[in-house]
Amino acid sequence: MYELEGGIGSWVGGGQPIFSTAHKGGLSKQAFDDLIASNKIVLVDIGSKYCGACKKVKPILETLRQQHGNNLTILELELEENPSLIASLKTVSSFPYLILYKDGKTVLKKAGIQELSQTLNQALSKIL
Repeated sequence: MYELEGGIGSWVGGGQPIFSTAHKGGLSKQAFDDLIASNKIVLVDIGSKYCGACKKVKPILETLRQQHGNNLTILELELEENPSLIASLKTVSSFPYLILYKDGKTVLKKAGIQELSQTLNQALSKIL
């Protein structure tokens, strides 16, 4: 048994291994990199299906989809399906964790849901 200081998000986000019976292969690092490179603006939502706060992000993402349409690609990654990919990012500190990319470059990293909608809207207004 391990006590995961900072929680599972910090553990996996720091590149530590995770083994799960729920793992279904998920997205490869190469496919992730290709998606980031082939879309002008990408918002990546990293969470877990067991995370209550992560579920609160879904309506915010849906609003952003409606507001920005094809100008914004939203990629939702769940820990249970993408542990290797999330670990390879070595940036996740907690769930939910969002990363905004423009032209393949990171323009925003945001952990948690506090002021999430406001933070995302401000960042998107600068780059769209």
